[in-house]
Amino acid sequence: MNEIDWWKGHRPNQMLDFVENRLTPRRWRLLSTAYLRRRWDLVPEGVFRNAVEFLERNAEAPRASFAKEWIERLTVAVAKLVQQAIDETEKLVQSAAMELIETPATTAPALPLFVAAGQYASLAVSLAGRPVELAVQAVQCLFEQPGRDATLRTAQQIEDALVARANCARAVSTALRLKLQGDEIADAAVGAKNKRIELAKAEEIVRRTREQDDNRLIEDDLAERAVRKALARFLHELVGNPLSDYAFKDSWRTETVIGLARGIEEDRAFDRMPLLADALLDADCDSEAVLRHLRGTEKHATEKSIHVRGCWVLDRILRPDDPLFGTAVQPKAKRKKKT
Repeated sequence: MNEIDWWKGHRPNQMLDFVENRLTPRRWRLLSTAYLRRRWDLVPEGVFRNAVEFLERNAEAPRASFAKEWIERLTVAVAKLVQQAIDETEKLVQSAAMELIETPATTAPALPLFVAAGQYASLAVSLAGRPVELAVQAVQCLFEQPGRDATLRTAQQIEDALVARANCARAVSTALRLKLQGDEIADAAVGAKNKRIELAKAEEIVRRTREQDDNRLIEDDLAERAVRKALARFLHELVGNPLSDYAFKDSWRTETVIGLARGIEEDRAFDRMPLLADALLDADCDSEAVLRHLRGTEKHATEKSIHVRGCWVLDRILRPDDPLFGTAVQPKAKRKKKT
């Protein structure tokens, strides 16, 4: 691993191999919560978001009893949330899921569409609880032994939750569309001389829908690819450059700088990062890496900067004794030529 490889982030698994022995339990926990923050809309409100926020604020060393208490609270809440998701989906597809009864001959041509709409409605309801279950499992992983396995499991499950939600939403949309098309063909069939033509139209719509649905199936490895892509960005944020010496003078750690850094971390007010850069400049900071990171202008950046709790610059200010900063790879000294 060299600096070019590190900053390009094309091999995130190798990046993690390179630094995982330098990550403290706190940093592992914050890497996990960063993944959940990335998909925050998937984390149910209430106790589940409270659990994430609790662990962010107590990432150093939460008591074992806390983990047991939180797991119990999450377990109690999950059944209600799953049922709520199912109930909401049933309401959405209610019109498409109506039981089929004996229909007049004028609506018979639309029957294939109504049947297919009901099938997709049933599929949507069966999928409705899965995104919640996966998101909750991702939160529960936060209270396991911190490390690579727990973190990547958290990341994988929250990405799987995103895929599950997309599949459910697609099933809902398809059910409602087929029901609407069925109504249209049923109306058209009333005055049609040859109802077989309308029936053929309905059957063709169903055939194309199923064919397109098969072609649009979300790939199984989509979630895994998303995890890998995000991993590189989070390592840039939480670790910085492990090949540097993390140079930071004590004189830069002024009262103003420390106060700003603490406020940003506690409030998650990352929009104040440029203000922290200004304060460091006032303290005569001349570290290009530090200032560029705070302003989001790193030379290597190809995407908009992200900031999370555990940012290496904030930790360099607030936790100067973190093992990360004492184990950076030092540049090799040049050998003197023999005279």
